[in-house]
Amino acid sequence: MKHHFISRKLFATALCFSLILGSTACKKKTVQDKRKREILETDTFFESEIFELALPIDETKTIDYKSFDSIQFLGDIILANYTIQYVMPDEPMTPESYESFDWNSYYKTGTAKFSLTGEYLGDLSTGIGMTEIIALDNDGNLAKLESVLNDNYELSGFKVLFQDDSGNTIKELPLEMPADRHMDYVFSMQFLPDGKIGIQDNYSAPICVYDQNGKYLFEINSMERGIIGKVFETQGKYYAFSIPVNFFDSFDILLHEIDLKTGEVKPGTKANAINDPSMLTFGDDGVYTTTPNGISKYDPVSGETKEILDWNQTDVSHSYLGSVMSFPENENEIHAIARQYSSNFIDDKFYVINLKRAEKNPHAGKKIMYVGGIGLSNGFYDFIYEYNADENNKTRIEATDYCYSLEDGTVNDEHFLTNLTSRINLMILSGEAPDILVNFAGYDQYANDDMLVDLNEYIDGKEGLDRSEYFDNIFRSMEVNGKLYYAPMTFYLKGYMANGKYIQPDTNWTFDDMDKAAASLPDGTELIPPVESTDLLKLFMGSDLSKYMDYANKKVSFNSEDMIKVLEEVKKYASKEDLSDRTFLLGTMSSSAYEGIVCYDTSGIDIGTKPIIQYGDYLRNGTSAMIESSLFNLNEYSLLQGLADGNGKYVGYPTLQGNGILSQPVESMAIVADSPYRDEAWDVIRNFYSSEAQSAMTRGVLGGLPMRLDVFEDNMKAEKETIDTAFKKYQKDLSKGEAFGAVVFPAEDGQIDELRELIKSVTHSYHTDEAVMDVIIEEVPGYFSDSRSAQEVLKNIDNRALLIVQER
Repeated sequence: MKHHFISRKLFATALCFSLILGSTACKKKTVQDKRKREILETDTFFESEIFELALPIDETKTIDYKSFDSIQFLGDIILANYTIQYVMPDEPMTPESYESFDWNSYYKTGTAKFSLTGEYLGDLSTGIGMTEIIALDNDGNLAKLESVLNDNYELSGFKVLFQDDSGNTIKELPLEMPADRHMDYVFSMQFLPDGKIGIQDNYSAPICVYDQNGKYLFEINSMERGIIGKVFETQGKYYAFSIPVNFFDSFDILLHEIDLKTGEVKPGTKANAINDPSMLTFGDDGVYTTTPNGISKYDPVSGETKEILDWNQTDVSHSYLGSVMSFPENENEIHAIARQYSSNFIDDKFYVINLKRAEKNPHAGKKIMYVGGIGLSNGFYDFIYEYNADENNKTRIEATDYCYSLEDGTVNDEHFLTNLTSRINLMILSGEAPDILVNFAGYDQYANDDMLVDLNEYIDGKEGLDRSEYFDNIFRSMEVNGKLYYAPMTFYLKGYMANGKYIQPDTNWTFDDMDKAAASLPDGTELIPPVESTDLLKLFMGSDLSKYMDYANKKVSFNSEDMIKVLEEVKKYASKEDLSDRTFLLGTMSSSAYEGIVCYDTSGIDIGTKPIIQYGDYLRNGTSAMIESSLFNLNEYSLLQGLADGNGKYVGYPTLQGNGILSQPVESMAIVADSPYRDEAWDVIRNFYSSEAQSAMTRGVLGGLPMRLDVFEDNMKAEKETIDTAFKKYQKDLSKGEAFGAVVFPAEDGQIDELRELIKSVTHSYHTDEAVMDVIIEEVPGYFSDSRSAQEVLKNIDNRALLIVQER
């Protein structure tokens, strides 16, 4: 079983090179710094302006939901489809008041017009029905899709209204309903390059194609894959992107040539340069892709990208850039639409960013400090923005998020992490690494004094930290041989939530303890839900993969009695059946109806063609004694306790050593040993341990737990109040029979104390080596399928892992 959390999944293949680290007894080597360290006047820079796209709001009402559903440019005008819904009054209605109630004032859809400076210019059209669908035809005219209802108010078709700049209808075109398809909703409309019209009834659905007279022609349908975005033309050919229907199991993006005469979708090729299809825009001169790193132009023929802009070449705060679509006029002038998600998902903000190439770089003469990381957070980007805006700082920070750099593939590639961690290893050895590495905690191939700085020396130094103000055991849990190479900014816990009704394990239990607990279970209750053997192996191997590897002496020891025992335990408890025909999800959701907290989903998730199994049900229904889970906050702890009917006990993964609950950084930082800015880098890191920074970084669903004790207490108090408010709303809805699709569990008294004690009990964190783990996952199926003995498998692992360790 593959467990799917809302997390960053990455990939890679090992790079081999012959540079060998000197032993720790030798004098530390120095590496020549090869990075550009000073900004020149001639360096590219874009001046920027940012304006919010703000709709008029009725201040006498409370917003229940507000969003722009699509945004596009019509010359110098921005057109935005919007939906606004206000909270309805609580007072019960009589039949008379129901008839006279002004429903229009509580729900509104429309198309708003904005200037390039964000000025609201009025509505092109408004209504109270479904969200409007608009598009521009190939001549630049505005077109709106409307539903056509019969006398029984049933959908009988659609029509396209062509409008002038004032919103007046100049042409009406009915669309014929497909005889073989039932459509009661339309997600998008587009005008194809040859003048035909295409509509989709949901994201990635087949495109129904009509001619210029509204006659239905055919579908553009890729069967097991969904068409996304627009059909576009390049060099006389037509193309479209696709994603798999069952994207929970694997995700890749393919580019297909499309025959617009028949709708045929030709076999696809992998679009390696695209990692987020929702951020694509289609201009007259090509396809543009925008990421938190920059804007690039994609060539579908060669599959290559050309960088148009690096966000480090602007003074735009990266906090705007998590979700951006760019609309370049040319390579010197660019417009972009940015979306900032709200914590409750009901009041997102939208901005227009106007960028223009400057004649000179205004930061010329400043030195450059580099940051490279995996999934850089808004909190980190906020600090960079403030740091760079401070004229007293003589250095300027430039950041790269490797999730969006294409040198190691995209985050959709299976071996991205292996490629990336191997490349970082080479960059450090060659003097090309960033000064600060973000979110590489646990990759122990770098954990030595030749490559990284021991941050304990800074923590305990003159400009250090007072350990009594923090969860110092979490610092200690991250150490390697008594040294702290990666400092956790925030963290979460990893383990199992067990139902105490069935088992009462110690927090740091062992395999023997687990076997005894499993033997005592009643009929109808298994120890754990179905899980694939390779997934269970990653848990049962323990917290530290480097236990089997000696980097300093270039030795490995996987072929051991300990590993044989691990394989035997995994084989005993892993599923014996093929699980590839279903998808496993925990079954949680964030609900705007209940303060944006995480609730348990009872709506029956139905995505893709495979059945979706919520493994939270195994704990809730008592069919499993425990489930794997992560704890980012009090909300998740209270939810898991609720699933266990209040009998929950959070414990570590059972292992040979009994390591207990594991800590894992949400965000971590390290300083490269040969950086010329080590002291400045520590100043950056230390900033994130202030109360303000810790509070800001731990906001949100996956913000994690703070290192500071005072912020933990403040967060817990605030979070409990939010959960209490959500639970009261849920109980009210429940009493009215209106609580559909979700269960909210309360934060019971004492749960904050329980969570605090769980954190204080932690002594270990997760350590791994992606290249070696790839080898293990490739070899162990031979043992689990009974085609090879454990000794044969482990001997192969030793031989292959030894090559990797020796090449480092």
